Amino acid sequence: MIPQEIELKKVRNFSETLNTTLSLIRHLFKPLMLSQFAIAFPVLLIGSVIHTFFVLSMLDPILLGNPENIAGTVKATLLSSLLTLPGVFLMWALAMAAVKVYEQKQSAEISVREIWDEGKTKLLPFAGIWFLSLLIFISGLFLLIIPGLFFGIRIVIGAPLAAIGDGSIWKSIEKSWDYTKGKWWTTFGLILVLYLLSALIGFVAGIPVVILTMVQGITQIQTGAIGTDFPKLILYVSMFFNPLLTLTYVITIIGLTVHAYSLQEEQEATGLQEKIAAISDPESNG
Repeated sequence: MIPQEIELKKVRNFSETLNTTLSLIRHLFKPLMLSQFAIAFPVLLIGSVIHTFFVLSMLDPILLGNPENIAGTVKATLLSSLLTLPGVFLMWALAMAAVKVYEQKQSAEISVREIWDEGKTKLLPFAGIWFLSLLIFISGLFLLIIPGLFFGIRIVIGAPLAAIGDGSIWKSIEKSWDYTKGKWWTTFGLILVLYLLSALIGFVAGIPVVILTMVQGITQIQTGAIGTDFPKLILYVSMFFNPLLTLTYVITIIGLTVHAYSLQEEQEATGLQEKIAAISDPESNG
């Protein structure tokens, strides 16, 4: 059975947004996953591999109780984790682009090339919005955690608005601030549910990995060969599993994009305006 096309430019309540998010993911599953595994996953994996080997190079002195500079080690390790950011940016850009292309074509028959062509134009705006949002969020945290959380939720749909709009950095953040006025708890609840859903799927997917790691760890303990091998084993397993785990948060990205369409429609009624224009256009009536 051919699935019914999903109208994105529509005002939705909380439950409708969740249902639409899951329906849209099912609808776009093939092109969405193909684009993620073809483009974002290799970059995520490269960042994870480099980060893991960097950590491994500093693991022995720490585990042996002889760290040369523990503060410097922690700092360098945190900095090396930034190598995963390009893959995360690609994941966000491609997921939002898939929704945008679907909205334009009103068809799930979209290619990886179409998603990439749309997504690559929004990479820089998304990176800019991400860094601005981070600065605003951290500024709020310097006051107290509550202001940081408040500011973070108010600007959280800045990136989706840039993806479905003209890509303007500051304009998208400004719109996010306006659109989420009076919608803070709805937005917060949506993010929480989507995040927990993504985490649950990641947890279920990771159960075999956890079991295998535990079995290997128990075996090493019984043979008395634990040493530094077991922590290294965990790092090696995580090196390949973490990029896959990261991709589960595509659910959260799609949900925020659907939420952005809903809030934009509530504020601007763009979908209604297009319908009125189509009715008034003689060519659209044959």
